[in-house]
Amino acid sequence: MNLIQLKNHLKQHHECSLRDLALRFDSSAEVLRHQLALLERKGLVKKLPSGTLCSSGCRSCATEQIELYRWVAAEEGSAVPLRFGNSGRN
Repeated sequence: MNLIQLKNHLKQHHECSLRDLALRFDSSAEVLRHQLALLERKGLVKKLPSGTLCSSGCRSCATEQIELYRWVAAEEGSAVPLRFGNSGRN
């Protein structure tokens, strides 16, 4: 999984739990949190407050244990572009 794949998945699904992302990308929660934090700093996603219900609304999960992220960038061009490398501007 790379950052672009994660970004595209969130863009397509609009809202995802950390658990679902970890299963989808076969990755650890810590690695995903690091990448999600980068996307959040770029204004593309937002970590939702603890206790927020997921979009399914089934209420079968303990809300305090769910870590949800939502795609918030209105348009691709409206967010800060992703930069890779050691430029110091990431």
